Amino acid sequence: MVPALVDKRRDFHNARRSLWATHAPRMCDTGRLDEHWQERWRRDFPRIAYVVYSYQTPIGWVLHDGSVLLVDQKFSVTTSRHQTLVALGL
Repeated sequence: MVPALVDKRRDFHNARRSLWATHAPRMCDTGRLDEHWQERWRRDFPRIAYVVYSYQTPIGWVLHDGSVLLVDQKFSVTTSRHQTLVALGL
């Protein structure tokens, strides 16, 4: 279900609101991204069309030109599962 929602770029959230996506990200929503990914987020932010979050951390986003970025930083077991689901959809 999640990969299909991501593939169609739908806004959604799971029952626990630990995995969610939006077309309206906020610049300050960097969650637990390390410095490298925070810098990438800030650089890409004006061009982000769609973003998927695990808790408050963006784990993948799509730019207006269709480019896809998947965060490869390691997180918790739950966020790792979320990253796998998002990768299947993006």
